Amino acid sequence: MRTKRSRVFTALGLVLILLVAVGPTPTPAQPKGTAAGEMSKEVLDPRYPSEAAACTAIPKANATGPSFTWSWAHDVVVGPESPWDQIWAHQWKKSVEEATNKRLKINLLMGQMKAAETIYSVGRNEVQGGLTYSPYYGDLVISNWITLPFFMKSGKEVLHGLKAAEKWMHEEIEGRANVKWLYAGGYTRQVFWSKKAITKLRDFKGLKIRSWGAAGVRMIQAFEATPVAIPWAEAYPAAQRGVVDVVTAGLGGGFTSKMHEVVPVVNDWYFGEGAIVFIANKDAFNQLPADLKATVLGVRDCLGAGFSRRVLENERWTLEQLPKEGGSVYKPEPGESEKAAAVARPVWDWWLGVAGPKGHEVLKAIEAAVKPLRK
Repeated sequence: MRTKRSRVFTALGLVLILLVAVGPTPTPAQPKGTAAGEMSKEVLDPRYPSEAAACTAIPKANATGPSFTWSWAHDVVVGPESPWDQIWAHQWKKSVEEATNKRLKINLLMGQMKAAETIYSVGRNEVQGGLTYSPYYGDLVISNWITLPFFMKSGKEVLHGLKAAEKWMHEEIEGRANVKWLYAGGYTRQVFWSKKAITKLRDFKGLKIRSWGAAGVRMIQAFEATPVAIPWAEAYPAAQRGVVDVVTAGLGGGFTSKMHEVVPVVNDWYFGEGAIVFIANKDAFNQLPADLKATVLGVRDCLGAGFSRRVLENERWTLEQLPKEGGSVYKPEPGESEKAAAVARPVWDWWLGVAGPKGHEVLKAIEAAVKPLRK
């Protein structure tokens, strides 16, 4: 018979064998993050480092000192998947809290602001910071150069254009409210989501199209179509019910919000872009100690570079992934994009009339910045 001691040693041996075979629970491999779905897991899982963790240039905040909590707003309610704007709000939270040793905590208020409210809520210090879209603000004329139809030709041009126009956008946005400019980045390019392919300019005639910014409304009218003002949160059900025939939306945001389930055809005319703007309340920022200010600005610089890179990655990934989920992509037929640009050219005249001399300065600076990319 086996002794009690031998039975104990046998049991311990079995446990040891199991531990060796199974091993400790590993931290999951860092995903590439090119997909919005992958990236949302990467951001929300506390086992993953933040995007900013690899940025050695971020000044590290002191381990001890006064602590603060900021409410951080986001002005668009989106679909079930986390599009890039939501993901980057989570990246901002995670990166700031890590780099400040949690002395500055970020309380995210996702989708709790209506469009065109965030800047003013931040200015009134109702929330201390936020992420917003400049095209939703009718009074941000200069900043909305990015919505001019058929201006930009690629994501790289958008990034160069934003850099060239930054001082004017910075000045205009800070002039509207008591806010501190942090960063502006391009969104994935705007496309037409529909049930049928739109490959000729005349195909737009008579369609009901979800409008997008003041310039977008005028462009749709120039196409002899009907603009329909629908908030992004209502775009999916509106397309599902036939309230609109076409939804204008970002390539990445539309896909991660499942727009292809109801309007599966992406008509990639590359007619416009959008700018995502990060801002903070000026008084709240000024109340931070010097070390926290430096850290926040360091995170801003790091995430700005990462955001720009990820947007371009996301566009490529979306175009690859869309056919796998029942969608399709159509380009305009040769010469049709040029026709559309010519028809929409009066929109530029309207914008320049509103923007005045500064508008001409901004366009001149942007065109000089993107010219090398067009050679």
